[in-house]
Amino acid sequence: MTSTPRPRRRATEASPDPLALPHDADDAFGDRHPANRREPDPLPDSAHRVVSVQQPSPATAGAATPEPTNRWESIVTVYQPGQRVVLVHTSDPHTDLRPGDTGTVRRQDQHRSTVHIDWDTGSRLSMCLDAGDRIQPLTDATPGTQQPSGDTDGWAATLARLAAAGAEAGRGVAEWWAQDTIGGRATGDVRATARRVLAGIDDGDPAVLDGLPTFTPPVRWHDGRDTAELRYTEAAHHQAPDWRDLTDAQRAETIDTSQEAFDTAVVERVVELCRLAASPTGTDVSHLHPEHVRIGRIGVFSGDWAWTVDAAGADRIAVGFVGTLIDRWNGWAVFSCTREVAEAIVADQQEHRRELRESLQRQGVPEPELDQRVNAELTDLRFDGDVIIADQRAQYDDPEAIERISPDREGQYVVMGWNWCWEAVAPHDCDRIVGDLPAPGAQQQFVELPHTRLRVPHDRLRVSALQAMPETPGTSLATLALDGTPVAAAMIAPDGSHMSQLTATFGRKDWAAFLSSCRHHGRPASEGQVLDALATECQVTDAVHLAAADGGVLTRLLGADGTVLRLRPVWPAPIGHHARMRLGQRLRRENPHPQTYLWQLWTGTEWKQLAGPADLDAAADTRAEEPNAGQVLAFVIADSLYERLDRRQLIEQAARDGIPLDPQMDEDQMRALLRDTHREEGRQAGLPVDDLPTLSAADGLELGRIAAGGTPADQ
Repeated sequence: MTSTPRPRRRATEASPDPLALPHDADDAFGDRHPANRREPDPLPDSAHRVVSVQQPSPATAGAATPEPTNRWESIVTVYQPGQRVVLVHTSDPHTDLRPGDTGTVRRQDQHRSTVHIDWDTGSRLSMCLDAGDRIQPLTDATPGTQQPSGDTDGWAATLARLAAAGAEAGRGVAEWWAQDTIGGRATGDVRATARRVLAGIDDGDPAVLDGLPTFTPPVRWHDGRDTAELRYTEAAHHQAPDWRDLTDAQRAETIDTSQEAFDTAVVERVVELCRLAASPTGTDVSHLHPEHVRIGRIGVFSGDWAWTVDAAGADRIAVGFVGTLIDRWNGWAVFSCTREVAEAIVADQQEHRRELRESLQRQGVPEPELDQRVNAELTDLRFDGDVIIADQRAQYDDPEAIERISPDREGQYVVMGWNWCWEAVAPHDCDRIVGDLPAPGAQQQFVELPHTRLRVPHDRLRVSALQAMPETPGTSLATLALDGTPVAAAMIAPDGSHMSQLTATFGRKDWAAFLSSCRHHGRPASEGQVLDALATECQVTDAVHLAAADGGVLTRLLGADGTVLRLRPVWPAPIGHHARMRLGQRLRRENPHPQTYLWQLWTGTEWKQLAGPADLDAAADTRAEEPNAGQVLAFVIADSLYERLDRRQLIEQAARDGIPLDPQMDEDQMRALLRDTHREEGRQAGLPVDDLPTLSAADGLELGRIAAGGTPADQ
């Protein structure tokens, strides 16, 4: 299958949804509020939202998430232990918590979108963000405004309630808008209308955005009361001041808070309803949006060649294929699928070949050449029993370019994985979908552990502690916890790890079921392999946290078989590809190992390669045949300027050059290390470093000015 480059649509992003207050606070939002009208025709709801995630830097961890630069985008906060938060909404009907209640984060489980909180009321209810619970960081009042009562929690709680009321009103008017546009009172092709609205929001088209409901409350309510004052009074926390005591800036902040939440909720709800209307199944498939498709999850896939433009000018895909993402290849998706889906892929390819053949016939290509031309452009894909034959011999002029794709032990096929340019696509962009779509919450088929790539049925079972056994060198006692509660113990040993103790909570059948679903390089994993991997995950995770606590990153040395040979924290983190490659080359030189294969760096979500076996050899071959005067001059000037750098600048320079430092170093030690490294690189480049003069910083600057075309300072 050939792929034609084309612009691919970027993923729609929507802001988080501050859900409703337990009272009718939206009555103050003016003539757009659907009060005293009949209830709208029921529209399905969606609990899943498309968001972008931003990891806070160490310097800003625990602080408020920055305001999005685009009103239609949002940033999901990564909550830190000890961080103060305020409740916006919870879907738990049995809790006594109310919007505006405050608490302190114990920890966050990002894989399960759960935040564990000690609430000030004494509750320890966890917030399930994927289930509709909403919290936000508790921050100081806006700079430049007077603290209302000396109590930040009260002001933040009031703003949170205003945001919740604004969001509730925004969702309400969005649903009335939808009834007339894509719902029961709409006319025409509502799927096409929904797709047009989604594309317009995605592209920021004013013609679409200006047609959405807007925040236009009257200045005065029907009984003469000030609208903004009424909203504030209904939302005010018991510790918040009276409306009359607020400054103009504080009053403006309450209005802005309501409006921003209203506008955001309108767009988010419109997107949710349009996705439902545009869905080829007529059901909620937002949980299968590409933003949610990660390794081990079910998604809808298509080739980058499959995009077409319909009569209305919208990007469409004729057919999408349901599968489980198992790998990524050069940025493209690799997925496994059922026999039914595999047959549909083969049939789709045969249809493309038939269409190409007919097109060539119309162009006058002689009959004897047709098969040759079709085979040269499109892979011949067909079934032979249970095996798929992928014939690409004519495409690559290679008699051996023929592949046999067999199903795995579960009967799953990987059709042209690591070969064709597959990608996860939004289900509502497909006219037809082949395969069974999972219900929300059922799309996770397995979890790939980040540090060992072991595939497990879930990541709720983890090694929570490792204790070395002094009497048996190299052996450790591992505590296994399920959802944070210790349930088992195991011996981790070089000659074979094994489970040593199970409990009533997690017994032999539970362990056997977990073990049977684990896969190591696609094959069933033994008990020892699984326990070793869980122990490694624990050790590496602890090392990552220790490195991050010092403001650094973790690197690791892998052997050719994927074994972790060494872990090394690096500070500061290298900036950019060039710095990462230079760091990898330095680590290989400084840490020789007979089984060395490559060094990797942990980015916070995945391991990135620093340098492989060929990189060091390539670096050794970069020496210039004969250094020229310009290279020598640039070296001398750069060498002199280290004297001008303060500690912060030295650290930044080390990050750009990929030079690991020790946080305990003083400025002179950092400066000496950077200069020594610079000179060693000069020697490797063939420069006569030991014969060159050492200039002061002032002389280096003067020389640089002259080299740039200036005149000497004494003339």
